[in-house]
Amino acid sequence: PTPVQVPGVSGVYSLSAGVGYACALLNGGVKCWGYNYYGNLGTTTNNSTLNENHTPADVQTLGAGSGVEAISLGGSHSCALVGGGIKCWGWNHDGELGNSTNSTTDNPNPSPLAVINLGAGSNVQGIASAQSSTCALANGGVKCWGWNFYGQLGNTTNSGVWASNITPLAVTNLSSGVQSVVSGQYHSCAPVDGGAQCWGSNNNGELGNPTNSGGISVGSNTPLGVTGLGTGVQTLSIGFYHSSAIVNGAIRMWGYNYD
Repeated sequence: PTPVQVPGVSGVYSLSAGVGYACALLNGGVKCWGYNYYGNLGTTTNNSTLNENHTPADVQTLGAGSGVEAISLGGSHSCALVGGGIKCWGWNHDGELGNSTNSTTDNPNPSPLAVINLGAGSNVQGIASAQSSTCALANGGVKCWGWNFYGQLGNTTNSGVWASNITPLAVTNLSSGVQSVVSGQYHSCAPVDGGAQCWGSNNNGELGNPTNSGGISVGSNTPLGVTGLGTGVQTLSIGFYHSSAIVNGAIRMWGYNYD
């Protein structure tokens, strides 16, 4: 319960945590530590084993001075915003790395791979990694790739089926002028027009909209407006089965509330 100093890490700009591991952005590079079974730490040390990595290590090819601007961790994969593009590493079974290498397999990818087919001049401004998918903010819109069973890519392609989506797909019917995107386990949200829109799994009402809410294997592959939220949304944050927003200085939350 008492915070302890992470050794060998200083000058941190931001942090991101996945399932059993964490990474820090510092000095334009990335260091990670923890569980590395799928190569999600970006190093071969204890890759494909259950052994922990207690000491933070540089992500391959993304050490100090490599120009990393942002990081985001999902369930067992990691992504970094570098020079207007994205590189990802770790598990790629569902195409969440945006690259065909080891897609549809359980083989690890400890070396960062470039997300392909983001589009010429994509000018990526933000990333959001989820359990088995990733989304990118670019030119006022959002593109997502990976698993789409619950519609978490915001697109009808392979929605509702067990298939990988390596190629980034545009989130359809999303209001223009999006400034950020956040992702949870199987859903994502974006602040738009002073409010918010969400898409993906809605089993626990995490989309903040009654459409397809409360069942198993249901969701929405089209962004839905969060009802009753009002305007003045300043920022969004998402957990596994719930979502939250700061609205005019107050906190509003919706979704799973068992705990």
